[in-house]
Amino acid sequence: MVVATTAAVQAQLSCVEVISFDLDDTLWPLESVLLAAEQTQYEWLERHTPEITEKFSSDSLFEWRRELLAGKPELRGDVTAMRTYSLLQLFNSFGYSTADAESMTDALFQVFYRARSQVTLFDGALTCLQQLKQGYRLAAITNGNADLEIAGVAHLFDDARFATLKSPAKPDAYMFNQTATALGVEPRQILHVGDNPETDVGGGQQAGTLTAWFNPNGITWPADLSEPTIELSCLEDLLACLPRSG
Repeated sequence: MVVATTAAVQAQLSCVEVISFDLDDTLWPLESVLLAAEQTQYEWLERHTPEITEKFSSDSLFEWRRELLAGKPELRGDVTAMRTYSLLQLFNSFGYSTADAESMTDALFQVFYRARSQVTLFDGALTCLQQLKQGYRLAAITNGNADLEIAGVAHLFDDARFATLKSPAKPDAYMFNQTATALGVEPRQILHVGDNPETDVGGGQQAGTLTAWFNPNGITWPADLSEPTIELSCLEDLLACLPRSG
């Protein structure tokens, strides 16, 4: 069901030129992917550094990393930086040389990253993107770091923005503004689609975009937040409310 498609909202949607998407938990589920990637990482450690897995189980290693990163708040918002920092500190703590620790960090991060990017899109998501691509330019705006090539959708996007230490994470308006500049549109000509009320809807609103809240589980909108332009129970709802959806 599409919520709040009033005449005024339809007029706003008629001005849309770009549709930007959050990725994790909007185009594909995240938790199962991360769990599989963590397991792949741990299996690499079992093969190459058994002394580490003799000391740490997968769960205790996760807790160790969580405590380590709690002391590095400056890395928050850059999941790649957090991951590589924790791996480097792990290898250093087991006495590896600087060169070996850096080399192993690079190798293991690539193993993790490939597994993390092997996603399965939600039912209907790929077809929806393909149809929207016929009438709109598409962008990705994510606080995550999935590789769109590995995910199999890079060819559908005209622009992609990932949160880093130099590119502040949503809800900061930075990535939204960068997308608008790169694609030569005003923020009001962008419809941002995402599952998170604060980072996606709130971030888009700060930047001046229209917003579509992806809410497949039918949860109640937080009363203390400004409501999105539209609400979607499935991504295919976009095809019903956008005039140039293929």
